[in-house]
Amino acid sequence: LSMMDYACAETQVVHVLEQHEFDKPPQKYCPYFNNRLASQRQLNACGWFQKNACCTQSEIDIIFADKSFPQNLQPECNDLLNQLMCYVCSPDQYLFYNQTRQTLTVCLTFCDQIYSACQDALFKGLPIRQWYRSGHEFCRARRYDVAMENCMNFTQYIVSSAISHQSCLFIIILLLYLQHNLL
Repeated sequence: LSMMDYACAETQVVHVLEQHEFDKPPQKYCPYFNNRLASQRQLNACGWFQKNACCTQSEIDIIFADKSFPQNLQPECNDLLNQLMCYVCSPDQYLFYNQTRQTLTVCLTFCDQIYSACQDALFKGLPIRQWYRSGHEFCRARRYDVAMENCMNFTQYIVSSAISHQSCLFIIILLLYLQHNLL
Protein backbone atom coordinates (compact mmCIF):
# COMPACT_ATOMS: atom_id res chain seq x y z
CA LEU A 1 0.00 0.00 0.00
CA SER A 2 1.18 3.47 -0.80
CA MET A 3 1.13 6.18 1.85
CA MET A 4 -1.87 7.73 0.06
CA ASP A 5 -3.80 4.40 0.03
CA TYR A 6 -3.06 3.92 3.73
CA ALA A 7 -4.25 7.44 4.59
CA CYS A 8 -7.47 6.95 2.57
CA ALA A 9 -8.14 3.54 4.14
CA GLU A 10 -7.56 4.94 7.63
CA THR A 11 -9.92 7.85 6.90
CA GLN A 12 -12.63 5.43 5.72
CA VAL A 13 -12.31 3.33 8.88
CA VAL A 14 -12.59 6.44 11.07
CA HIS A 15 -15.62 7.57 9.08
CA VAL A 16 -17.30 4.16 9.48
CA LEU A 17 -16.67 4.17 13.23
CA GLU A 18 -17.97 7.70 13.61
CA GLN A 19 -21.07 6.89 11.54
CA HIS A 20 -21.67 3.72 13.59
CA GLU A 21 -21.39 5.67 16.85
CA PHE A 22 -23.80 8.29 15.51
CA ASP A 23 -26.37 5.72 14.36
CA LYS A 24 -26.41 3.67 17.53
CA PRO A 25 -26.29 5.24 21.01
CA PRO A 26 -24.22 3.41 23.62
CA GLN A 27 -26.15 0.77 25.54
CA LYS A 28 -26.82 1.55 29.17
CA TYR A 29 -26.55 -0.98 31.93
CA CYS A 30 -28.58 -1.36 35.11
CA PRO A 31 -26.47 -1.94 38.24
CA TYR A 32 -29.55 -2.29 40.47
CA PHE A 33 -30.45 -5.38 38.42
CA ASN A 34 -26.99 -7.00 38.18
CA ASN A 35 -25.93 -4.94 35.15
CA ARG A 36 -28.53 -6.14 32.68
CA LEU A 37 -29.12 -3.83 29.73
CA ALA A 38 -31.92 -1.27 29.64
CA SER A 39 -34.58 -2.05 27.04
CA GLN A 40 -38.11 -1.21 25.98
CA ARG A 41 -40.67 -2.60 28.43
CA GLN A 42 -44.41 -2.43 29.05
CA LEU A 43 -44.85 -0.43 32.28
CA ASN A 44 -48.02 0.75 34.03
CA ALA A 45 -46.16 2.61 36.78
CA CYS A 46 -43.01 4.58 35.93
CA GLY A 47 -44.23 4.69 32.33
CA TRP A 48 -42.02 7.64 31.42
CA PHE A 49 -39.14 5.10 31.24
CA GLN A 50 -41.08 2.69 29.01
CA LYS A 51 -38.95 3.22 25.86
CA ASN A 52 -35.70 2.42 27.67
CA ALA A 53 -36.23 0.95 31.15
CA CYS A 54 -34.12 -1.03 33.55
CA CYS A 55 -37.10 -2.45 35.45
CA THR A 56 -40.08 -4.69 34.72
CA GLN A 57 -43.63 -4.09 35.91
CA SER A 58 -43.45 -7.03 38.36
CA GLU A 59 -40.30 -5.53 39.92
CA ILE A 60 -42.05 -2.16 40.30
CA ASP A 61 -45.03 -3.88 41.94
CA ILE A 62 -42.73 -5.47 44.52
CA ILE A 63 -40.89 -2.21 45.24
CA PHE A 64 -44.09 -0.19 45.65
CA ALA A 65 -45.67 -2.90 47.85
CA ASP A 66 -42.72 -2.69 50.27
CA LYS A 67 -43.09 1.07 50.82
CA SER A 68 -45.63 2.87 52.95
CA PHE A 69 -46.65 6.21 51.48
CA PRO A 70 -47.54 9.21 53.64
CA GLN A 71 -51.22 10.14 53.90
CA ASN A 72 -52.89 13.37 52.76
CA LEU A 73 -50.61 13.70 49.71
CA GLN A 74 -50.91 16.70 47.42
CA PRO A 75 -50.56 15.84 43.69
CA GLU A 76 -47.03 17.34 43.41
CA CYS A 77 -45.86 15.38 46.46
CA ASN A 78 -47.34 12.16 45.09
CA ASP A 79 -45.66 12.71 41.69
CA LEU A 80 -42.24 13.43 43.24
CA LEU A 81 -42.39 10.38 45.53
CA ASN A 82 -43.32 8.20 42.55
CA GLN A 83 -40.41 9.63 40.57
CA LEU A 84 -38.07 8.91 43.46
CA MET A 85 -39.27 5.32 43.77
CA CYS A 86 -39.00 4.78 40.01
CA TYR A 87 -35.23 5.38 39.99
CA VAL A 88 -34.77 1.63 39.52
CA CYS A 89 -36.30 2.02 36.06
CA SER A 90 -34.00 4.80 34.90
CA PRO A 91 -31.64 3.79 32.08
CA ASP A 92 -29.19 6.27 33.62
CA GLN A 93 -29.09 4.57 37.01
CA TYR A 94 -25.48 3.54 36.40
CA LEU A 95 -24.67 7.23 36.95
CA PHE A 96 -26.19 7.47 40.44
CA TYR A 97 -26.63 3.94 41.84
CA ASN A 98 -23.67 2.44 43.70
CA GLN A 99 -23.88 -1.32 43.23
CA THR A 100 -21.17 -2.10 45.78
CA ARG A 101 -22.85 -0.14 48.57
CA GLN A 102 -26.35 -0.72 47.14
CA THR A 103 -27.28 2.94 47.54
CA LEU A 104 -28.94 5.54 45.41
CA THR A 105 -27.40 9.01 45.33
CA VAL A 106 -30.12 11.66 45.10
CA CYS A 107 -29.44 15.33 44.34
CA LEU A 108 -29.93 17.66 47.29
CA THR A 109 -32.08 19.94 45.13
CA PHE A 110 -34.43 17.02 44.38
CA CYS A 111 -34.61 16.10 48.10
CA ASP A 112 -35.45 19.73 48.90
CA GLN A 113 -38.10 19.77 46.19
CA ILE A 114 -39.70 16.62 47.63
CA TYR A 115 -39.55 18.00 51.18
CA SER A 116 -41.11 21.30 50.13
CA ALA A 117 -43.98 19.55 48.31
CA CYS A 118 -44.52 16.86 50.98
CA GLN A 119 -43.88 18.61 54.30
CA ASP A 120 -47.60 18.74 55.17
CA ALA A 121 -48.30 15.12 54.24
CA LEU A 122 -48.94 12.85 57.22
CA PHE A 123 -46.43 10.17 58.14
CA LYS A 124 -47.31 8.03 61.18
CA GLY A 125 -49.93 10.61 62.14
CA LEU A 126 -47.66 13.68 62.02
CA PRO A 127 -46.74 16.09 59.22
CA ILE A 128 -43.42 15.20 57.58
CA ARG A 129 -41.99 18.59 58.65
CA GLN A 130 -42.28 17.41 62.28
CA TRP A 131 -40.26 14.26 61.52
CA TYR A 132 -37.58 15.90 59.36
CA ARG A 133 -36.15 19.42 59.25
CA SER A 134 -34.92 19.41 55.63
CA GLY A 135 -34.91 17.57 52.33
CA HIS A 136 -31.43 16.26 53.17
CA GLU A 137 -32.70 14.74 56.43
CA PHE A 138 -35.75 13.28 54.66
CA CYS A 139 -33.66 11.55 51.95
CA ARG A 140 -31.03 10.30 54.42
CA ALA A 141 -33.82 8.77 56.55
CA ARG A 142 -34.85 6.82 53.42
CA ARG A 143 -31.23 5.54 53.26
CA TYR A 144 -30.34 7.51 50.15
CA ASP A 145 -26.98 9.22 49.74
CA VAL A 146 -27.35 12.94 49.09
CA ALA A 147 -24.99 14.92 46.84
CA MET A 148 -24.74 18.00 44.65
CA GLU A 149 -23.58 16.15 41.49
CA ASN A 150 -23.49 12.62 40.03
CA CYS A 151 -26.90 12.13 41.54
CA MET A 152 -30.48 11.32 40.59
CA ASN A 153 -32.63 14.37 39.90
CA PHE A 154 -35.75 13.52 37.97
CA THR A 155 -36.49 17.14 37.09
CA GLN A 156 -32.95 17.55 35.76
CA TYR A 157 -33.39 14.34 33.70
CA ILE A 158 -36.49 15.77 31.98
CA VAL A 159 -34.99 19.25 31.51
CA SER A 160 -31.65 18.00 30.16
CA SER A 161 -33.48 15.75 27.70
CA ALA A 162 -35.55 18.70 26.47
CA ILE A 163 -32.48 20.93 26.26
CA SER A 164 -30.53 18.38 24.22
CA HIS A 165 -33.42 18.17 21.72
CA GLN A 166 -33.61 21.98 21.53
CA SER A 167 -29.84 22.20 21.05
CA CYS A 168 -29.95 19.69 18.18
CA LEU A 169 -32.76 21.60 16.52
CA PHE A 170 -30.87 24.88 16.88
CA ILE A 171 -27.71 23.39 15.36
CA ILE A 172 -29.65 21.91 12.42
CA ILE A 173 -31.37 25.25 11.74
CA LEU A 174 -28.03 27.08 12.00
CA LEU A 175 -26.35 24.66 9.57
CA LEU A 176 -29.23 24.99 7.09
CA TYR A 177 -29.06 28.77 7.36
CA LEU A 178 -25.29 28.81 6.82
CA GLN A 179 -25.53 26.38 3.91
CA HIS A 180 -28.26 28.46 2.25
CA ASN A 181 -26.36 31.75 2.69
CA LEU A 182 -23.00 30.36 1.55
CA LEU A 183 -24.37 28.87 -1.70
